[in-house]
Order: sequence, then structure tokens, then C-alpha cells
Amino acid sequence: MFAQLTGDKELDRLLQAMPDKLRDKHLKQATAAVIRYIVQPKVKAALNGPIGTKTGNLRKAIKNYAPRARKDWPVAWKLKVDAPHAHLLEFGTQERVTKTGIRRGRIEPGTFAFLRKAFYGSEAEAKAAFIKVLRACIAEQSTKATVARRALR
Repeated sequence: MFAQLTGDKELDRLLQAMPDKLRDKHLKQATAAVIRYIVQPKVKAALNGPIGTKTGNLRKAIKNYAPRARKDWPVAWKLKVDAPHAHLLEFGTQERVTKTGIRRGRIEPGTFAFLRKAFYGSEAEAKAAFIKVLRACIAEQSTKATVARRALR
């Protein structure tokens, strides 16, 4: 999933005036804070319904990490679900029939879509938090992650 942030002219001007490495550091710090403290808790909260409560494996499998930076995409942060059955719940399945002809059911697409609903449901809040954290990082010119946590409180 992908979210794009545009529109804050003052922030864009501040970022363009910075050196590339410093700008990328602040963008990565703000992105990590938003994923960790806004998006990931919402995804885990979406698992409180009919799915994710029996064993807890799906909730435990939600992780976030920073992939290796590329020249064309220097700042990225991924939210990953490592559970082997997560895609079946998110995207649904067709009706399963055994060799003996017994019907084993079907998962309708979108019935248990927890990741997309939580991600896109928190998009506005995440964008506002991203701008808030980024402004705090720029103001303090700090390399510590505590700046991001303080900005979100």
C-alpha cells in the first residue's frame, strides 16, 4: 500500500532548502514514527473483530521495517504481515471442494479485509501526524527517535 503526501508549501520549501542526507533522515524518522504509533496500532485494533482473536498469530505477525533505500525512492517504511494465512483473509478465497466433493466454504473478498481498511482509514490522521513529526524534527534538528514520540503525544 502506498500513501503520498503533498500540499504543505511551507514544509516543502523547508525540505528543499536542506541537504539531501539531512532531509532523507528527517523524512525517514517521521515516516517510521507514523507507521509505528498511528498505522500499526490501528491495524492491530482491526483484528479485534471476528478474526485474529483465536490464537493471536495474525496480530503477532504484524511487523514494520525500513527497506533498503533506493535512488528513486529514498524514504520508505513497510508494514508487513508475516502470517501465512493473512492474504487469504485479506483478499478472500474461492469455494474449496475436496476430492470427495465436500464443500469446504469460501471467504468472500473484503469480508475480513483488516489491513486495507485500517491503513486507508487512518490515512488522514497519519498525514497530519507525519507533518507534525516532520516539523518537530526540523525544528530540533535532532537525530533521536524521542523527538517523534514527543511530537505525537
